[in-house]
Amino acid sequence: MRESGKLLASREVVVRDERARQTESLIFNAGGAGAKSFQISIEALEGEENLLNNAVTSLVSVESDRPRILYIEGEPRWSSSSSAAPLRKTAAFSW
Repeated sequence: MRESGKLLASREVVVRDERARQTESLIFNAGGAGAKSFQISIEALEGEENLLNNAVTSLVSVESDRPRILYIEGEPRWSSSSSAAPLRKTAAFSW
């Protein structure tokens, strides 16, 4: 992932099935608040004919406010607290 040509993050991804849609996550520091233009690209696979879909540029509005989350579910149970645990470990969310 790049912003204005500057590499922000990268990682190797294994393509599981060339014919199926695949979703991957990439964690990176977006910098300060404001409008950003991020470029994401992948290298061509061997024998790949269409290279036009290997890159995309996306305009993103980066906010400085932390999201606030209110999680409500019926009766308390152990799985409720474990599903929210990863969010509690980051300063990006306000509980």
